[in-house]
Amino acid sequence: MPMPPAAVSRAAGPPPLRRRPAPRPPARPWRRRLAHYSILFVIVVLLTDALAGEDGLLQRRRAREAYQEQRAALEQIREENRRLLGEIRRLRDDPRTLEALARRELGFARPDEVVFVVRDAPRPLPAALPRQESCGDEDSSCSRQ
Repeated sequence: MPMPPAAVSRAAGPPPLRRRPAPRPPARPWRRRLAHYSILFVIVVLLTDALAGEDGLLQRRRAREAYQEQRAALEQIREENRRLLGEIRRLRDDPRTLEALARRELGFARPDEVVFVVRDAPRPLPAALPRQESCGDEDSSCSRQ
């Protein structure tokens, strides 16, 4: 089948003309600067919020330090509890510990022991100051000025 003459000329001829997109006008320098400054401002705000914001780096550091302090205090309390539990066990199970506590705190003694109570000598009273008569009485011999 022979080809029509118009179809042959298209295939053999130059490509059809197409419209080129219009060239973009170059960006104005003040717009470009404005865009750069805006981006820089957003970055600075985000970094400031990351460092000093409500959940920022500084707040997390303070919270971590407070946590460490609380943890150390808790460990001290646990150690004190262990010590007190040991003392309770000794007082319940060891009669010698209970006896030593009764002697020290309550002044108990065994029946065959003699207790000597040593008291400090009483302190002497300060030297008596001579009495002065008050001038407030009507019969007193004080002269009023």
